[in-house]
Amino acid sequence: MTTDKTAVLVNGIYPNYLPRWRLKENLDLLHKTFEGCDFYYQCWDTPENRHIFRKIKVNIIWMEQPSLLYNPYLVEGPEMGFIKQENLREKMMAHNNKEGQGHWQYESNPKHWYRTFQILGFDLLFNTIQKSYDYFYRVRWDTVMSDNFSLEHSKELVKHNVVGYGCDTNDSRKYESVRLGRYQMRYDRLRLQRQCIKKWLDSGEYDYKKLTRFLSDFCIGFKYEDYVSNVWSLHEKKRLLPAEWGWYQVMNKSRSHKNVDGLVSIIRNVDDSYETYLKLAKSSQM
Repeated sequence: MTTDKTAVLVNGIYPNYLPRWRLKENLDLLHKTFEGCDFYYQCWDTPENRHIFRKIKVNIIWMEQPSLLYNPYLVEGPEMGFIKQENLREKMMAHNNKEGQGHWQYESNPKHWYRTFQILGFDLLFNTIQKSYDYFYRVRWDTVMSDNFSLEHSKELVKHNVVGYGCDTNDSRKYESVRLGRYQMRYDRLRLQRQCIKKWLDSGEYDYKKLTRFLSDFCIGFKYEDYVSNVWSLHEKKRLLPAEWGWYQVMNKSRSHKNVDGLVSIIRNVDDSYETYLKLAKSSQM
């Protein structure tokens, strides 16, 4: 039995389009997966978040949400040197041709501009920790862990790399058992997609993805020395990148990284209910 110490940092928000009952169920699953570890929790202090978390009995550090200064998907310059800006837009921004002009979903929908805030909240939470740990894990409130996730095996990986866990929903191998059909946004197609991702998660299958300067962020395993703690400076200078690119930006200090496709997902990817589908469509998160 190992005697190393591990901290689990749960941060961000719980999306309002997800069923409330899944929040507690998911938190119980995280506690089971990381049994014996020390947990730390953060959330932005807003009336909506207070309402969503009102029945959650853990010690959440409520923090004032910072101001939105810029759209991180439009950052250019040295920070974007590893990604051609037009390629990022092509991959991550849905085209919406309106009156003959192309508009990007991530440019027109401010909800997506907040995808640096998960990193800002993590930094605040990370800096409240007074104890020393051998390993750290960052997870989201809606992170779903497979029963086949092995913490000991994961620590072996983290000994040598920063490790990001995710689930590539565009990987055709995950859908080989079904015919999804041609209409991407139809509920029956999306329902089958969610069921296939759930099956992939439950199976314990996983693969390693070679994603350059991109760190999968449903669960991130790292060591203390991996983290670059200048995120607020980057934010104030409007240089902090969003989501997986931002996590790579702040976890790329001294070691290489590895992305694992499998074992970890998020509720949105496995919830096949029609109610969630409608809420996702309304919130433009699909």
